[in-house]
Amino acid sequence: MSTPVSPSRPAGRRGRRRAGRLVALAAAPALALLAVPAQADVPEGWAPETQVDGLHALMLLLGAPLLLFVVIALLVFLPAMVRGEKLLPDHSGGEGQWIGGPRQGVAELPAPTARTPERVAPVAAGELLSEADRLALDRSIRLAEQSCRFEFSVYVGPSEGDDTRAWATRLHNRLVAPARSVLVLVDPQRRAVEVVTGGEVRRHLTDAEVELAVLAMSSEFASGSLLGGLQRGIAMLAEHARPQNTLHA
Repeated sequence: MSTPVSPSRPAGRRGRRRAGRLVALAAAPALALLAVPAQADVPEGWAPETQVDGLHALMLLLGAPLLLFVVIALLVFLPAMVRGEKLLPDHSGGEGQWIGGPRQGVAELPAPTARTPERVAPVAAGELLSEADRLALDRSIRLAEQSCRFEFSVYVGPSEGDDTRAWATRLHNRLVAPARSVLVLVDPQRRAVEVVTGGEVRRHLTDAEVELAVLAMSSEFASGSLLGGLQRGIAMLAEHARPQNTLHA
């Protein structure tokens, strides 16, 4: 006679776990279908909910910063535009750079005077002087004036009319003391150089000495050194224009 054997406890536990897993897997899709978004009634006194259009939201996000940028730009540039000032430097033409000249620039120039012999040399075309170049050239002018006791002025820019010599003469007459002044004009667009000297300067500086200075400048200009040519020419003109001390018996 045999006796029945009851199942072991570990086997019963494994069976219950498997059944629990199957129930969870079967209930998951049902719970997902039954889930709905939570909704609540709008409290009394609040404005009703409005739908925001996508285009309206895009215009709000992009248009507001753009409008703010335009307002700031107008606040910055509008005063200068009203005064007629240039927002960017213009090196392509218009009024040139005048180092050692009057504050008014080329405005209200007097009528041209009698024409003197022309001294023209080729100059390399290109941009005008930078701010650092102008400072360096201004120092060279001050040294030249201390050396010979005459005044020097340099104009770099376009010439008005077809006669560069006449334009240089008009600029020279615009100086504070034309009789004691030397004007060097450089027109990069026309590749021309003009040197105009006052009456007192010509007592010490001859036309041949001016020709030598122009040749020296043209050599530097041909190599592309606008600042170097001006500095060299001014130094030579000052050296030749320096009054010579004479001894009396």
